[in-house]
Amino acid sequence: AETVRGLTGCLVQPVVGCLDLTRHTAEGFRNASLQGEDKHRVRLPRALYGAEHVARPYSQADAELKALLASIDPGLAAIGLVERVWDPAGTVAVVTDRLFLHVNRPQRMLLLKVPLRDIAEIEPRELVQAIALHLVPAAKAGPGPLLSRVANGGTRRAVAQMLNAALDSL
Repeated sequence: AETVRGLTGCLVQPVVGCLDLTRHTAEGFRNASLQGEDKHRVRLPRALYGAEHVARPYSQADAELKALLASIDPGLAAIGLVERVWDPAGTVAVVTDRLFLHVNRPQRMLLLKVPLRDIAEIEPRELVQAIALHLVPAAKAGPGPLLSRVANGGTRRAVAQMLNAALDSL
């Protein structure tokens, strides 16, 4: 009798264990799906930097910039941030691993998007409060340079320095 009981236990216990595993797994999925509606991010996804998309220590300002760019143009979510300059007027000039972007933050609008390889020369223009982007001949969209308006003189010079450094590294 004990032998029959032992053999029955050897066969039944693994089956019961598998059924318990299935039940607990299903409960876990159910609980996760119910809690998933209440979950929210604690912080925005981190920005990645440079052409190699390297992770650096978390920066809330850079994460907000990445979220802003992705909300304006979803294709910009995967950029590698190189440098940025904020203008007190609410715009931000951004150099990525391959683009120069000028964004109006309050209006959530992309003002300018130019591949770095298309920029031949940068010239701050104090009279019109802008940065003039002289393009390579093959990329010219029309006569004269593209103007990116930056009202603050210090910001204008910082943007020009940032762009010159980015072009020097190409």
